[in-house]
Amino acid sequence: MNLLLEKLYNPEITFQIDLDIFIEELNLIFSEYDLLWYRGYILQTPKIPQATLEEINYVLKTFGAKYMFIGHTEVDSITPLYGGALFPINVPFARRGIVPQGLLIVENRKFWSCSINGYRSLISD
Repeated sequence: MNLLLEKLYNPEITFQIDLDIFIEELNLIFSEYDLLWYRGYILQTPKIPQATLEEINYVLKTFGAKYMFIGHTEVDSITPLYGGALFPINVPFARRGIVPQGLLIVENRKFWSCSINGYRSLISD
């Protein structure tokens, strides 16, 4: 997968690959069960099992990251999950009873949830 990402973002790499392999690699990134769009990071359904901490750590290691920020599944508030490794940030802006929020990342990797009414709270440091 790292080679696929490098091919997509580096114009100096020749883009001659086997189409079947390319489609398989794209499905690892863009399908509903892939590493980036998997809804099981946030929720569990009969068809979608909840992700484990081991799976979260695998994705982080694969991409050389410390944190994941997920914006494809709505949540009521920005609350870190999996020991602070994953932040669901898709808070709806027009749902009754939910205060719209955003995520602010400050120096030294402090994460703040900021509401539309001007309040902020430290959610991870």
